[in-house]
Amino acid sequence: MEMAIHFIKNNLTRFLLFILVIFIWFINYKSACGFSFCLFKMFTKRQCFACGTLRGVSAFLHLDFKAAFSLNKMNIISIPVLGIVYLNAWKNNRL
Repeated sequence: MEMAIHFIKNNLTRFLLFILVIFIWFINYKSACGFSFCLFKMFTKRQCFACGTLRGVSAFLHLDFKAAFSLNKMNIISIPVLGIVYLNAWKNNRL
């Protein structure tokens, strides 16, 4: 029974990681609309240091590297770090 629960947990974790990538893929990084997930930007009307990271990851997944870098200069560091964390979570079945 414990083996079955472990198997279900591992597959559910991998499924959720896959859904996360699909969700980020569908984020429109080219959009200039005013909506933002950033609470700092919503309340202060100023960009934080992480503004553009999620759209940058979406641009990176679409292989638009120039847009990924132009959305946030820190994406040159954050995207490889996020990729390593993601692959490590996939490998070890942890979120």
